[in-house]
Amino acid sequence: MSGEDTEIIIKGELHSSRGDLAHERKLLVEGVDHLVLEGPEREAEYGLLQTWYAFAMLLTNYLFFRILQTDSSVLEDIAEAQDAEVTKTRESDASVLENSHILARIGAAALFLVLFFAAALFGIAEIHIYGVPLLIASAILPVLLLRIHESNRSAGSRDEQMAQLIIDAAEDGGRVVAVVGDDHADPVIDHLPEGIDVVREVPKYPWYSWQHAKDIAYPSFVFVSVLWIVYTLFVAYARFAWTLS
Repeated sequence: MSGEDTEIIIKGELHSSRGDLAHERKLLVEGVDHLVLEGPEREAEYGLLQTWYAFAMLLTNYLFFRILQTDSSVLEDIAEAQDAEVTKTRESDASVLENSHILARIGAAALFLVLFFAAALFGIAEIHIYGVPLLIASAILPVLLLRIHESNRSAGSRDEQMAQLIIDAAEDGGRVVAVVGDDHADPVIDHLPEGIDVVREVPKYPWYSWQHAKDIAYPSFVFVSVLWIVYTLFVAYARFAWTLS
């Protein structure tokens, strides 16, 4: 599909919604020239001082994102089958850290270390009711802090960067479909120039709905199972390290 006229569709989604994934597949099957998809373009490469962040992202990805979120690779396959160009919204997961202010990086690193070692101490002491949530928090909160910082910057925020990608994609005309988290959709539209007509697609159902509860029921069971294995190994390693100290 191509042409001088441009159609821009911004689909706000719940990342764990099967209903949204089915809707997005339908939008792409109807035709697409350029797909803008939230996510990293490539695997991240971390330096020595970024080891803490690499570990936090490892936990976050394998405990949450890859279990609870739907697989968007099918959207890329549909777009590529139509010779459409696919653009991801960030170079890698490391971009969030690299684009943050030095004080935000220090604060996130300190938060990770405090929560991580607190989880280890509670694990060694067999107070698991605190150890488990602290381990989860050590993975989620520092990354969340950096993402909030990135989104709230006065210039070059994540929403502004997404909007620029959509503008660049629309320059060639045709049908542009952008799939982003629903919290990003309206701010991204606000960053688009006046005069650009956008079709705003909302999630098929809210996060608190029965349909969404069914979507995440089995992934949540898998999450708990994986968490139990990870935490067991984490405590075993913490105890081993403690005996060597």
